[in-house]
Amino acid sequence: MSATRQSRRIPTSFRARTEPAPIPPGWSLLLGGICVASVVLVQQIVQTRVGRSLDHAMLGRVLDLVGGATGTAQMVLSATTNLSVLAALVVLIAVAVLRQRPDLAVAAAAIVLGSSATTAIIKAVLGGSLPSGHVTAAADLACAAVVVASRWLRPLIVVLGVTATAIQATSTMILGWHLPSDLAAAGLVALGWTALVHVTARISR
Repeated sequence: MSATRQSRRIPTSFRARTEPAPIPPGWSLLLGGICVASVVLVQQIVQTRVGRSLDHAMLGRVLDLVGGATGTAQMVLSATTNLSVLAALVVLIAVAVLRQRPDLAVAAAAIVLGSSATTAIIKAVLGGSLPSGHVTAAADLACAAVVVASRWLRPLIVVLGVTATAIQATSTMILGWHLPSDLAAAGLVALGWTALVHVTARISR
């Protein structure tokens, strides 16, 4: 009888792979913080005279520093298209599948597609330039890449992702496409979807 009971016992390693991972409290706190930051951004920056003045002052400062790099900015932004974003997402999904992590593939797709859809809806409802579509694309791909990457590669991916997003954001300001608030909103959208995916899907890292 004892041998039979022991043979039916589920190995610990199997339970660890099948049971959903607990929700890290940090992701819930991050999601809540992003919601608060979004409200503050809209109410205190976008919808107030002082906030708009600060927004334009920050843009002017950026233009003073790098405003002459219009050719480089145009080249950077022209490389960001719907097709290039989709191609990058396919690569991330392929990496997750090769790692035998279909959950990460789904998470990456949710972050990128969810962020893109959210930005499109917000722009349609508000009828303005907030959030930046280009920066949303860079930020959500960066977040998805961090999710898909292995633990030892993650720090490098974070640095590369932040750098690429910053270059994209600066390029939009150089060409006068967006204000800093538009860029902040795009970052909040991408981070919000990343946090939401972690909270709802309970991704095991």
